[in-house]
Amino acid sequence: MLLKQKTSSSTFQLLSWPRSNCNFIDIYGHRVTQMAICGTGMLLAMGLINWGTTTSSAAASYAFYAIFKTFGPVTIIEGIRTSMIFQDVFGTAYAAKVTMNNATNIIIRIITGVIQDADDNSYRRVTVVYVFLAAASTVISLAMLLGTFWATDLRILQFTRKQRIRFGDIINERKERFQGPAGKLSRNISKTCFAALMVYVLGSWSAWIWGAITGNN
Repeated sequence: MLLKQKTSSSTFQLLSWPRSNCNFIDIYGHRVTQMAICGTGMLLAMGLINWGTTTSSAAASYAFYAIFKTFGPVTIIEGIRTSMIFQDVFGTAYAAKVTMNNATNIIIRIITGVIQDADDNSYRRVTVVYVFLAAASTVISLAMLLGTFWATDLRILQFTRKQRIRFGDIINERKERFQGPAGKLSRNISKTCFAALMVYVLGSWSAWIWGAITGNN
């Protein structure tokens, strides 16, 4: 009975952790900053696993990965929610995010599978791919962080809950601009990005089928 209670308590804590993290980010803001921290942390983890030569470096890599893997997705999801103009379609936006993740996972698995097969099943070259991906995420997140000093839409992502209330006029102005004639460019960009996502998904399907046929999946 005691074991069952402990298991239930652990399960509750595990399920409630992402929600607690979301509330923390919602209250204290700085979403782009947290993205940059997570990107840098993942780069550190991948660098340790790629260039580390000791058991300690491998253990440290897994520790960093576990920490920043926990914070990263929650920060992105909270950033999506905050940046959306129409909150009632958040489910669709989240589905698009999951779809992109799944498509990327398929493509990366195919690429790393081919690299590993060509290197006699060694992980030496495979880890380089993950170092590159972590470096790319770090560069993008740092660029977004710099952009918060000039771009209003990025600066809104940094707002705390109190700042969103205080600067509600700025948020409302962005919403009106997106809905008006001046928002035509933004809407066209959104449509283009959605079309690109569909092409990306079709590409991942093609990669999966190719991998299944050639044995590289």
